[in-house]
Amino acid sequence: MNVFISWSGEESKAYAEAIRQWLPNVIQTLEPFYSSEDIKAGMRWSNEIAEKLQETKIGILCLTKDNLNAPWLMFEAGALSKQLESRVCPVLFGLKPTDVQGPLIQFQINEFNAEGFYNVLVSINEQLPDSLATETLRDAFQNWWPEINTNISKAIPKEGSPSIKSTRTERDLIEEILIRIRNSTVEHPINTDMIKMLIHCYGCLTDTARYIKDDKKRDAVAHALWDLQYPTQHFITRISDTDKRYKLARAYADAVSMLFQGNGDVDKEKLIRNLMQPSHGLITTAPVIPKTDHSK
Repeated sequence: MNVFISWSGEESKAYAEAIRQWLPNVIQTLEPFYSSEDIKAGMRWSNEIAEKLQETKIGILCLTKDNLNAPWLMFEAGALSKQLESRVCPVLFGLKPTDVQGPLIQFQINEFNAEGFYNVLVSINEQLPDSLATETLRDAFQNWWPEINTNISKAIPKEGSPSIKSTRTERDLIEEILIRIRNSTVEHPINTDMIKMLIHCYGCLTDTARYIKDDKKRDAVAHALWDLQYPTQHFITRISDTDKRYKLARAYADAVSMLFQGNGDVDKEKLIRNLMQPSHGLITTAPVIPKTDHSK
């Protein structure tokens, strides 16, 4: 069974790598996916991640003090939780559950220690078609726990060392959504799951936008979201169910409204009508932030 390991930032990445290597020692049938290593050269990582998110029912989020509000973690957590039977397991490194706020509090959070990480293994084991007996799982975990504990301890940055931020940006998040839209056109029939996924993606974007305090980053995301209006409109006009078309248009309009907050009001109802009935100038009342010239 696939297990998606989500990370953001170099510290979190090191923990994700250690967990990826360790998990099959305890439960041999697991196939952990860790994006930095499992995507082969020449492949578009966004397509690969999108595919894994759709086929995976359980994920581990490696949370540190530097990535608690990272848009990528929020996005991947939302994508992992798209099915009712899916499970998202945030693991805290150097944090307490009370440090976590926002969308992630809906999940069962565990600290990285023997008790907490064993709870994660139990949750994963419960999802397996041929789950291990409780005693077998406990014995395997106790046997292999010293190794993962040691490897994680080695990955913890020394006190006073500078933290390295994630190289995956908010714009990457928008491009991920755009790829999902592009992959859902003529070659692939538009089905209910695809529509629900996009609605959920825009919902995650609306939630994470609240935590983007840096003005430059917020503007960058606003530019990227602006670029998405026409592909989104194209997708919406191909949906036959009027109610689903409206819900997707509403989700996009909510994200736009949140990102342009403070720069002027967005007439969301007019935007929704324009998305559902193609016309020019979709964002009609929000002031236009000058778009970045990507050719330079």
